[in-house]
Amino acid sequence: MRKKRRRRIGILGGTFDPLHNGHLILGRRAIESFSLDTVLLVPAAQSPLKSRRPPEVSGEYRLEMVRRAAAFDRRFAVWDGEIRRGAPSYTIDTIRELERENPDADFFLIVGQDAFASLDQWKDGDELRRRVSFLVMNRPGTEQDDANGIGGFARRDCGETDERSRREGREQRGVHKLKGPLIEISSSRIRQYLRQCDSVRGWVPDGVLSLIEYYGFYATEEEPEGLRRHRTEVAAAAAALAQRWGASAALAARAGWLHDAYRALDSRIVLSLLESRGEVVDEVERNAPILLHGRLAASRIEANRLGPRDDRVAEAVRYHTTGRSGMSVLETILFVADRVGKDWPDVEAVPEDRGTAVRAVFERKIAILRERNLRPHPRLLEGAREWGVKEDIISGIAAGW
Repeated sequence: MRKKRRRRIGILGGTFDPLHNGHLILGRRAIESFSLDTVLLVPAAQSPLKSRRPPEVSGEYRLEMVRRAAAFDRRFAVWDGEIRRGAPSYTIDTIRELERENPDADFFLIVGQDAFASLDQWKDGDELRRRVSFLVMNRPGTEQDDANGIGGFARRDCGETDERSRREGREQRGVHKLKGPLIEISSSRIRQYLRQCDSVRGWVPDGVLSLIEYYGFYATEEEPEGLRRHRTEVAAAAAALAQRWGASAALAARAGWLHDAYRALDSRIVLSLLESRGEVVDEVERNAPILLHGRLAASRIEANRLGPRDDRVAEAVRYHTTGRSGMSVLETILFVADRVGKDWPDVEAVPEDRGTAVRAVFERKIAILRERNLRPHPRLLEGAREWGVKEDIISGIAAGW
């Protein structure tokens, strides 16, 4: 009686902060080169070797990135065991659990050459060597196999382990070089580009990019909890106001998430980034650079534009600090939502009439400027006139400058 063929399962793990096309290229290369039936994408809760730097994005959202990426290629599957287990994420624990779930499979661990070189630092590395085969991919700058031990380990005699594998019909364990052009994409570089508001189109799958851009991930390395809470509350308020005033709740929520994405960044850095992108900064903004974080966030939205609706979100985010004349419905929604919790305790307290609510925000912003003896931006005064703020209020603040 012929033995049933054992499945060949690749395992591609990582922090995936974020997942990018290089990960998928590596997985497909492994599938095609070693006749794998599938590759499991396994996002880590926290890599033990990167414990000093936790992931910037929570496990929930990184798992969603991986699911979106895997949805378009049936050769990939997602395993969420490391996220469910929580930190730290040890590969040997994952292998033990996967072997219990898949007793009819042989496993191939897909790793970069730098990770393979640190195998002696892994938990129960000797046991891992006995349980899986390694598919090792060069990274830029690590082109010599034996410099990192690949050749030596591939020639290592596994003795009893290989004999047992032959008796059970299993794949003999070993190390195999995953050949192909070097993949010059990294998660750290993507994070750097997003911090600079540069485009990462083509580096990450569109589904992953849409998730990153919806929430404004990777704008800053560390976001204060109070600011994260504010962005969450503004997104919820914007969605509620959009439903009230006949606009897209999804677009409004996205504008709410993004409007203060760069608020925690030093104002001097914000100014420098805008000028490096060729944006004109006027005198008022230069003297009050706190006004500029919305413009920087809008610049990032435009750099990673996924469709025409992004233009509407960018405009709302760009002018949320000052308002302006000719605001769209979405712009007014964000303008008002940003004041919920400040001028009104909750959304229910916001006036039903959109014009009344917008006018109240302009009046409050003018009052704050007067209290702090700050110069108003001309855009704010133009918008205030258009939305019916009394002329004596406008001329009173304008006259001081």
